[in-house]
Amino acid sequence: MKILHVNTNDIEGGAARAANRLHKGLLQKNIYSRMIVNNKKTDDFTVITLNTNKLERIKTKIRLFLDEKLKSIYFKRLKVTWSCNLFCNKSLVNFINKSNFDIVHFHWINASMLSIKDIKKINKPIVWTMHDMWPFTGGCHYSDNCVLYKEDCNKCKQLSNKKDTFLSGYILKEKYSSYKKKSIVYVTPSEWLEKCSKESFLLKNSNIKVIPNGIDLKIFKKLDKNFCKKILNLDLSKKYILFGAMTSTSDKRKGYDLLKRALSFFKEKFYLKDKDIVLLVFGANKPQNNENLPFDINYLGQISDDITLNIIYNSADVFIAPSREDNLPNTIVEALSCGVPCVAFNVGGMIDLIEHKNNGYLAEPFNIEDLAEGINFVLEDENRWNNLSENALNKAQKDYNINDISDKYIDLYKKILGCDDK
Repeated sequence: MKILHVNTNDIEGGAARAANRLHKGLLQKNIYSRMIVNNKKTDDFTVITLNTNKLERIKTKIRLFLDEKLKSIYFKRLKVTWSCNLFCNKSLVNFINKSNFDIVHFHWINASMLSIKDIKKINKPIVWTMHDMWPFTGGCHYSDNCVLYKEDCNKCKQLSNKKDTFLSGYILKEKYSSYKKKSIVYVTPSEWLEKCSKESFLLKNSNIKVIPNGIDLKIFKKLDKNFCKKILNLDLSKKYILFGAMTSTSDKRKGYDLLKRALSFFKEKFYLKDKDIVLLVFGANKPQNNENLPFDINYLGQISDDITLNIIYNSADVFIAPSREDNLPNTIVEALSCGVPCVAFNVGGMIDLIEHKNNGYLAEPFNIEDLAEGINFVLEDENRWNNLSENALNKAQKDYNINDISDKYIDLYKKILGCDDK
């Protein structure tokens, strides 16, 4: 069988990393797999882009500009990721339809990778792994507790909180028109996203399966902590709290503001020797003005390669993911694979990953005191930490091994194609 993965980027962003890992996992299984992307950063020959000529790059920029122009009529809209995908990418549709791929596997197709109308024009079976809520909303990627995706999305609070928003309602109707003409198998990495999608107006009667994101356990694995600290030039005597994401400190959804408040409470209540604690942050550089935090901060910047990430995780004593909303963060999967206990709020797909007080701690949503309690729970007792670390490793090996995840997708592909092999 031949599989084509469609994603806007090849390695930048959580969806891209998850898609790329699956793509490589399939290659390891001797499955013919290719990725097609708008933005290619690697020299991997199995990753294709149509943006190699000037005309296609101009077309991409025009689609992006027009999508942004549409949103600009809502000049008080929230500064969050919100996608239209209303302008067609004829070149990509033609490439797919003329190719000999058996299945087209969508991942994150926003930033004008494909339009909503393009979906119904594709003449191949489609699998769609949903890395956020966009496939079943009127434009938002995370609804921020809004449930209008269950109805009509005509009053999108992310666009405007004072009036009907024609654009979001129109997008939902366009999706309905396009989806109903295709037999799409949807996949969610988390049970939370499955529940949301099954409650949505668009996908409530759709074929939806849960398959988590996988990880290469030969790359993300437990290493000697002191060895890793030495590589990063870190103090061997200190404990390190790790926080990170692609836009870790600037994306409100990732909860960096909540983490800062929790750390202040943590110092005040639990930890007097504040010089023994350091906060490690990846996905952000040091800001111009110093942060008002009780602990030293070591900013590691943007990290793009897995080997470096593995060393960073193995230098940490606890990983914190204080997200307000999240699906199945790669960061937690990566941390668990390195034997690092994780602390997060009990939201979204966190419950799939973190087993409360077994491999980490699930705090009451947005209770910073409970988040601080979770940090203390992980750090205060060495024997407990060893047990948490061992359980974290076991969880990753049992549920997120890319070899097993690849097999689940291969079984799904075969079922769609109605054959044992192709």
